[in-house]
Amino acid sequence: MALPDGLGTLFLDGGIGRTLNVPLPSGELANDEDWDRPGWWESHEPVSAELWTALRIAHPRSGLWPLILSEEIIPDAGEDDEAYRDPARIDAFDLDAHLTGEWRWHEEADRVAGQPFRTWPGLAPPAPRSKDPGLHADQIVRNLTGESHLALVPAARGADVLTVTGWTGSCNYGGDTAPLSALLRTWEDRFGATVVSIDIGDLWVAVAAPPQSMEDAMLLAAEHLSFCSSNISYAPNGFPDYARKLLTQDVWHFWWD
Repeated sequence: MALPDGLGTLFLDGGIGRTLNVPLPSGELANDEDWDRPGWWESHEPVSAELWTALRIAHPRSGLWPLILSEEIIPDAGEDDEAYRDPARIDAFDLDAHLTGEWRWHEEADRVAGQPFRTWPGLAPPAPRSKDPGLHADQIVRNLTGESHLALVPAARGADVLTVTGWTGSCNYGGDTAPLSALLRTWEDRFGATVVSIDIGDLWVAVAAPPQSMEDAMLLAAEHLSFCSSNISYAPNGFPDYARKLLTQDVWHFWWD
């Protein structure tokens, strides 16, 4: 069936050719007053993990990525220019140049005990997968739902939702989400990472394929430091301990203060 409840208006083309055969609970389209079209759809009531899974499976046909909301709404960027939310910005983003330029030894990095990299060390290599990322994300969502609402975001992949929604959770660190979405895309590819939940200043990512060696985990910890310095700048036992935990973590929780 075609997209229900006006969901086609989330897309520039009106949702032509997109379908969704998953029944939705009551909800509404969310729109900033300065935007020409809605940014996402949001449920009125908490939802089940089973609904999230059904919508994840339907995503290739619907183009709507499901998100568990720890808050009732996704905060928007307050940007008048909708081009700010265009995922084409992610496509054009030079991630390697950004990470190299943003590796600021005398700001975030030098506060972290045991942080060994004086220059940007490069991305960690991909990890072998023993789990299906989608099925693993379903399991993580079962631990997150309860009183949580649902959003449906018009995004080609989960990594893009921070940009498409105009999310401002990282506003204290510049606020531009294109670098975050660009790095999240590579985590999808390298670690089977799946964006499952956001709120005002937090992000939860299910991880199906953690790094397999301490060397790789140290490189990944450097990526985390660039992505969200709050996560690691004040890590109680320093950089190596943070990296060691990445070897066994199946969900990453980022928070921006």
